[in-house]
Amino acid sequence: ASMRYDLLRLELLEKISKIFSLLLLAMVSIVLVLIIFVYLSVLLLIWLQDIFASMIPGVCIVAGIYTLMLICIIVFKDKIFLNPMIRALSKIIFSDEKQNVEPVKQ
Repeated sequence: ASMRYDLLRLELLEKISKIFSLLLLAMVSIVLVLIIFVYLSVLLLIWLQDIFASMIPGVCIVAGIYTLMLICIIVFKDKIFLNPMIRALSKIIFSDEKQNVEPVKQ
């Protein structure tokens, strides 16, 4: 019984570690994507300012692009975020690790 308990604790520790690493990867990815969006937005804004000789149309176009992106994210949030996260978490939580473990003989 003690070996089963230890095995269960080890499996739980491994699964929690995988979940935390997945969450950490998601947070780092989000921060990097936000930084990329900021730089690309400034670049697009400067380019549009050169084209229109005014900053106001460029700001409106960039704001419109972000508004469309927000609408798409809201509409497709399940397909973009929820379903992949559920799949990844269920793969971690419900993975059958007993294939690699030899049965304990008592």
